[in-house]
Amino acid sequence: MLPHSEQTYKIILLGNSGVGKTSLANRWINNLFDNNVVSTICAINWAKTILVDGRSYSITIWDTAGQEQFRSITPLYVRGAKGIVVVASMCDRESFDGIPDWLDMLNILEDRSVPVILAVNKTDQSLISDDELNEMIDSYKDTFCTVIKVSALTGEKVKMMFEYISSLAVKHKENISELAVDTVKLEPDTKPCC
Repeated sequence: MLPHSEQTYKIILLGNSGVGKTSLANRWINNLFDNNVVSTICAINWAKTILVDGRSYSITIWDTAGQEQFRSITPLYVRGAKGIVVVASMCDRESFDGIPDWLDMLNILEDRSVPVILAVNKTDQSLISDDELNEMIDSYKDTFCTVIKVSALTGEKVKMMFEYISSLAVKHKENISELAVDTVKLEPDTKPCC
């Protein structure tokens, strides 16, 4: 087994085009906000090392394209994910309508218990009231581990969101590994084979 500092945990960002997936990743990785971000084509990724419970882990953030024409290849990037962030925008009601489509892409995961959170971006320029937001996300309360309101522009709760999903991914993988070891243990057979 690789030392913890060499293990990589793949976190996927999913959501409609324009919700701010690239800006969220850029804010966390580089602590920058760029007003001139172009839409992601296919996918791009960044890596960052973080500490979880005093141990070092490599986190790879995969930013996927949100445009309709690239959705057929998005499941290729979802494979092997240890954590998922579905991103919606406070400035785009349609981004909430697209959530079921993004969740459907997770059906290809071998491990259906991978942690999934909802990030509601652009809280700094909201066109949706808190009451409307609560109504929109209420139907998903059992789907996501949590819902976090963030702003890539101001940086509000971006670091916390990425650290939270990374921590969930690390702990989930370790729990799955422990379960696998427990289920593989076989008692020695005392009877002859044939």
